[in-house]
Amino acid sequence: MKKNNIFFKLLFVLLLTSLISCEKEMLDTNSSEEYDSNAPFVKLNSQTTQILTDISFINKNEGIICGSFGFIAKTSDGGNSWSVLNSGINHSFLSAFMLDSKTLYLARIGIYKSSNSGSTFSPLGVLADYSNSIFGICFFNQNEGVVIKGNLILKTRNGGSTWDIKYDQAENITKMQFTSKTVGYAAGGRSYDFNSRGEIHKTTDGGDSWQQIHLTDSNISAFYFLNSERGFYINYNDELFRTVDGGKTWRLLSTVERGALSLCFTGENIGYLSTYSGKILKTIDGGISWNVECEHPNTPINKIIFVDKTMYAIGNNGLILVKK
Repeated sequence: MKKNNIFFKLLFVLLLTSLISCEKEMLDTNSSEEYDSNAPFVKLNSQTTQILTDISFINKNEGIICGSFGFIAKTSDGGNSWSVLNSGINHSFLSAFMLDSKTLYLARIGIYKSSNSGSTFSPLGVLADYSNSIFGICFFNQNEGVVIKGNLILKTRNGGSTWDIKYDQAENITKMQFTSKTVGYAAGGRSYDFNSRGEIHKTTDGGDSWQQIHLTDSNISAFYFLNSERGFYINYNDELFRTVDGGKTWRLLSTVERGALSLCFTGENIGYLSTYSGKILKTIDGGISWNVECEHPNTPINKIIFVDKTMYAIGNNGLILVKK
């Protein structure tokens, strides 16, 4: 019964943010070099009390966050100060991606681009014509980009003017991460009638073709790849799995805190996960054991990322944390 209660609470949060992440689930690609810090997570002023749904940084200083009711903000000093942007769009955003200091992308049903550091945003292509929400964005350059939308993976080669369906064999994809310009992973699944199933798909040609590499009997709530071969995922059964061969085989490592929403590793041994209950937990043994690093009770921490030896986490009530 407790498992079912947790499931419905999670489902509520995912629907409220119109599914966290996405947790972009497109997760930002970071260095696989081992990095550890004993510094605490510090709360920053995000200039909002809205639900924060996604975060993207291009280095330790420059990043964007997005959230409910059209909230968007940008920082150039590592989150110490935020400039709230006006996109002219009042619906909630689920996905954010920062290509460079001038080029920003936001998405929900459609995708919007700014080429002037967020001063103005314009819609790209006809993605809004497809059903479902966009839970992940990845642009390799100004022309080539990939998005996940429901059970579809789409790609553009002309900056988003047109989009081609590259994969339609998934059941439901809510997370995406590219570890290089060629290798990427997408994951998700469905839960229904107290049943659940999870799926992971992979591309080795920059998103032009995909194949299912893993099917499991529990929806995937969070995943993270250190590089093209080594990765982790957590399912709705609170089980943490690891692969060392690009997803061909997976090994169960441990059972983790209930309600995991996001997962991030800074190396083979050091990793972090965030939860619906407002905790960030840390492992120093590659996921075998976990200890609470910080806690913000009753505040879901929707995503945690690592970039340039800095960790950022976002959540409900405008929560944003940094650890350097």
